[in-house]
Amino acid sequence: MRHVEHATIFVVFLSLVVWLAACATSPTSTPTNAPTPAAHSPEASPTTEAEAASAAPLAIEMTPWLTLQAWQVSLDGRPADFPVELPPNARVDITLQWQMASPPGGVYQIDAQLRHVLGTAAWQTLLPLPASPPTDGVLTQSLTFDLPASLPEGAYALVLTVLRTDTADGVGLPVGAAQTLMRFKVPLDQAADAPPETEPLARFGDAITLVGVHLPTEARVFESVVVLARWRVDQPIDDDWTGLLSIVGPCQEAQCDAATVTKIEERPLRGLYPTTVWSPGEQVVTTMQLAVPPTVMNGRYEVRLGWKETTSGARIPVEPLAEHVQVTDGAVRFPLTIIVQESEETNE
Repeated sequence: MRHVEHATIFVVFLSLVVWLAACATSPTSTPTNAPTPAAHSPEASPTTEAEAASAAPLAIEMTPWLTLQAWQVSLDGRPADFPVELPPNARVDITLQWQMASPPGGVYQIDAQLRHVLGTAAWQTLLPLPASPPTDGVLTQSLTFDLPASLPEGAYALVLTVLRTDTADGVGLPVGAAQTLMRFKVPLDQAADAPPETEPLARFGDAITLVGVHLPTEARVFESVVVLARWRVDQPIDDDWTGLLSIVGPCQEAQCDAATVTKIEERPLRGLYPTTVWSPGEQVVTTMQLAVPPTVMNGRYEVRLGWKETTSGARIPVEPLAEHVQVTDGAVRFPLTIIVQESEETNE
């Protein structure tokens, strides 16, 4: 009987030893909800701070077989930050990195232009594409050109179009849609138009701060309400923004929960200087105006100034920075008294 008990105890002890050994040698499992550590590729080379600032990673499909993966700009041999300010007489180097698959039969080229926002091409060239992709599918192309002594102010874009050039008439046939990279500029000279800089009044998102504004406090029917606003750029703006200006009223209470009398939506300086080319530290003056419609009555109204994302339509949130500044529905509020002129018959 004792032999049986001793044998049972020995078996239990041996099982315990085997179980402990298995726990010690087996790898610790990762919970399903735990974050997976990032993988590090031994082939990847470190990116310097200058390269990170000047390289724009993206994935823009030009055609089903050609995608722009990244691009980089240098001015006079030095990496340039986006948006790129174009100085006179500078040498511009642009590097394009493509992911390429096998194209259909034909001869293809890329039409590359540096084009002003109003449509004028400041520079243009054609880049030939190989008949078959590189072994790893990555194609790198370089563009180099010299800027003239002067360029018109405003925004510029690198416009890229794939052309099939072996057509019967010899005219390049566009393949896919042209792609516009609006990331260049010649800054505006706005000293004469700028309202005086004041204390910070309101911040939109984390990108721009209203630091000066000029507009009338009274207006009559058919008169224009012109709003000059000075914006300090705090952060780069990757998305295109549209300015919003409206007149609301007549106001019966402090919050002015009234109808919109008239409104306008407009990109900065009518698209001449979009927010995608605004640089941190820069100050930009925008001008917007509205005509007072003839249907209004005498009374107290409000002018409201705000921003939205052009593509999505989402309002940019606003934060008041001064005690006297009032905001509502993503807009800064300014008082306006509208005076309706009486007709000559009424005066008689």
